[in-house]
Amino acid sequence: MKILFAHQNYGDQGGAEVYVRDTARALSLRDHQCGLLFRDCTPKNIEAWNASFPRRWPAPSEAAGAAVRSALDEFKPDVIFVNNESCLDILQALRRSKVPTVRVVHDHNLYCLRGYRYNYLTRKICTKPVGLSCLTKCLGCITRNGFSLTSYSRKKQELSLVRAFDHVVAVSNYIKDQLVLNGFEQDRISVIHPVPKITKLKSPPRFGSENIILCPAQIIRGKGVDLLLRAVSLLEGRFTCVILGEGRHKAYCQRLAAKLGLDGRVIFEGYVPHDLVADYFSKASVVAVPSVWAEPCALVGVEAISLGLPVVAFDVGGNSDWLQTGINGFLVRAMNHHIFAQRLQALLQNKELCASMGRNGQEIAAAEFDFQTQLNKLEAVLERAENGLPVATSNYANNLTTTASVR
Repeated sequence: MKILFAHQNYGDQGGAEVYVRDTARALSLRDHQCGLLFRDCTPKNIEAWNASFPRRWPAPSEAAGAAVRSALDEFKPDVIFVNNESCLDILQALRRSKVPTVRVVHDHNLYCLRGYRYNYLTRKICTKPVGLSCLTKCLGCITRNGFSLTSYSRKKQELSLVRAFDHVVAVSNYIKDQLVLNGFEQDRISVIHPVPKITKLKSPPRFGSENIILCPAQIIRGKGVDLLLRAVSLLEGRFTCVILGEGRHKAYCQRLAAKLGLDGRVIFEGYVPHDLVADYFSKASVVAVPSVWAEPCALVGVEAISLGLPVVAFDVGGNSDWLQTGINGFLVRAMNHHIFAQRLQALLQNKELCASMGRNGQEIAAAEFDFQTQLNKLEAVLERAENGLPVATSNYANNLTTTASVR
C-alpha cells in the first residue's frame, strides 16, 4: 500500500512529529511505501525522517495546490493519511483528489480556536462546539490570541473539509467525543491511542521509604503544577516532590513553593532528556499528572503505568482511557487539590498498594498501549479505507472495568 502522509512539519518538534516519523518507519517495515507532504522543515533528526520518508514533497502555503498535485501524480498513493495539517488549500486539494483520506486528530486544534479547550482566565474546560460563543464568551481566548471573525470562518471551513474525509482517527475517547460534538459521524471515528517511547528501567520501581512523588510536566498553567504544590503542602510525613520540566509558569510555582513552606521538599529539576527520565521513574513511588486542561491522552501517564507506577491525575480529557480509579491509580475531579492530596497520601502510606496498582497498570499497558497493537489497528483502518470498506471503531474504554471518578 502506498500511503501519502500530510503533516505540517518535517523534522522532530513535538509528540505529533514523533508519532508521524515512527509510524511511517514501522509501516515501511511492513512493506508499505510512505511519502510525505509537508510545509515546514526543522533540522532535528532529519536522518531518521529521511529513512521514514524516502519520498517527500514540500508544499509551501503559496503553492500548496500545485505541490499536492505533484505528490499525487508522482506517488500515486492508495490512501492519504493526514496528521496535523490546517492549510485550507492543502485540505481542499486532498479532498478533490478522490483518493481515500484518513485524518488523525492529535489535539484540540481542529475544533478549538485557542487549541487548549479551556478558558485561560478561569481554567474551566470548554464543553461547546465551535460556534459564535467562541467569539462572544471566551474572553480569555480572544484577548490572549487575538482571534477574529476571519479565524473563526477559517476554522469552520477546516472542520467542514475534514468532516468530508473518509475516516477520522482520534487519539482518545475524549477526542472522539469532541469530534461528535462538532458534527462528525460517530461510526466514522476510530480510537487509536498513540504510544510513547518507553525507556526501560535499569531496575523496577523501588517504592522506597523516600516517598518520591514524580511530576514530569511542562510548567505552564494548564499543567496544574501550582495545584500539585498546594496538594503536597497538605501531606503528612516524609516525602520529596520532584518536578521535571521548564515553562513560563515556573517562576510563579517556585515562589508558591516557598510561600507554602516546601523548600527542600519540592525539587525543580528543570528539563531532563527523555533517556535520563528513567532514573527518576525507578526511584518514584507515585507519578502525579495534575493537568487541568483537557489532556488529549497524557502520554506521560501512559509511560508511567507501562513502567509499573501508580498515577494520581485529575479527571480531564483522555486520562480516563488509561487510568482507572482504584485499579492503577486515582482520578480526581479537576482542580480539587484537597482530594488529590488524600490520594497521594494513601499511596505513600501503603507501598503494597503502590506495587499492586503498578502491576495492574502494566497489564493494562501491555494489553492496549503497545506500539504494535496500535499499529495493527491503524494498518487495518488504512487498508479498509483504501478498499472503500466500513471501518470498525475501536473504543477501549468500553472494555474497561467501570470505576467512578473520585470526587
